[in-house]
Amino acid sequence: MEDASIKTSIIDTQGNPIVFGQLNSNRPDAFTILFYGHYDVQPPEPLELWESPPFEPEIRNGRVYGRGTADNKGQLLTHILAVESHVKVFGNIPINIKFVFEGEEEIGSVNLAKFARENKELLSADIVYTSDGPMEINDIPVLIFGVRGVMNFDLILDTASSD
Repeated sequence: MEDASIKTSIIDTQGNPIVFGQLNSNRPDAFTILFYGHYDVQPPEPLELWESPPFEPEIRNGRVYGRGTADNKGQLLTHILAVESHVKVFGNIPINIKFVFEGEEEIGSVNLAKFARENKELLSADIVYTSDGPMEINDIPVLIFGVRGVMNFDLILDTASSD
């Protein structure tokens, strides 16, 4: 983000830090969008199933392969590069842009709610765009109006002792 002229900071939490970025328009009444994403990934094991080292990106057949490229690094980079490209072409952006990338999405975002409560002003926005989701097999980007999530529960089942 810093290479794209986005003011960036690392904010500590009780777990993994939050990466926050912000680029403001020069318009006082500008609309604000906040992009949410995550930088953590599922464990790469079993390692023997990888064709290349999981944490070393590799381009094969015109695609990038590596741990987290589809969930969620590719999506994060897309938005950052779009902002960078717009600034290079037009010199500024017409809206305010914020990024919040967490490092605990894969374990249930255990510190995100507290971070959000403590940073309401910092996270204030007109709309939040979740930068996480699939690519269709035919390589056409998809805009999904809903989110998936994690639900944890205990199930206790008592059954008959015989058929």
